[in-house]
Amino acid sequence: MIIKCSAGIVIAISLTLIFLVVGNMIYQSLSN
Repeated sequence: MIIKCSAGIVIAISLTLIFLVVGNMIYQSLSN
């Protein structure tokens, strides 16, 4: 259970970072 919990947290953080990077790229492309 602890492994599944930590894995879920890691996946959530990874998805958040990917979302921020993609959103930043889209924002810059729209700004230019």
